[in-house]
Amino acid sequence: MTPAKRKQEGERLHNNRQELVTVNGGQVVKEISVDARIVHQGGACEEVIRMVYTAVIQRDGKWWIGWVEEVPGVNAQARTRKELLDDLRSALREALEMNRADALEAANGAYEEVSLQL
Repeated sequence: MTPAKRKQEGERLHNNRQELVTVNGGQVVKEISVDARIVHQGGACEEVIRMVYTAVIQRDGKWWIGWVEEVPGVNAQARTRKELLDDLRSALREALEMNRADALEAANGAYEEVSLQL
């Protein structure tokens, strides 16, 4: 699958996300889920894995600001809550894609991708 096709599929799948909202000490904590499509060797099998991340967001004057707890450096600010969540999803998706590309580049020779579950 080409990177463009992967991105297109990822964006389509991402629209099926679900969100949970809780309030913790005046801060809004929002879980952001991102779908990932995995194609096994030869493209014979596909599976969709839903990964859920937690965003801590809050109003700061005229701005909304937020961070994704599980991935350092993924943060954003925006004028509206909706824009903030969209920006956080975009930043999270980009960070995960870059991390994956870095990991695959570091692998020498044959490698295996294995799903880990906590």
